[in-house]
Amino acid sequence: MVVEILAKRKSNTLLLEVPAADRVRFVLHMGTTREDIESRFSGVVTKEVLARLIKLWSNADAKRKFVHLGQDLLITEPENV
Repeated sequence: MVVEILAKRKSNTLLLEVPAADRVRFVLHMGTTREDIESRFSGVVTKEVLARLIKLWSNADAKRKFVHLGQDLLITEPENV
C-alpha cells in the first residue's frame, strides 16, 4: 500500500481517504504538526501506516515525490515501500 499526503493551504481538515485499494491518502493542512497527526490518526490506521505517514510528513531525509496541484501539494512515498 502506498501512503500519500494531500497538503492543502486553505483547509484545516484532517481526513483519511482511500482513492484505490492499494493507496491511502491523508488530507492535511500545510501547518499540521506531527502531534496533530498522531492525535487524529492513532487508532484509525495501523501503527505501521501511522509511522510511514509521520516519516513522509516530517522527515526531511525521507524519499518522496512532490506534485504541485494549484496551491496544494501531493506528497507520495516511493511505490516500493
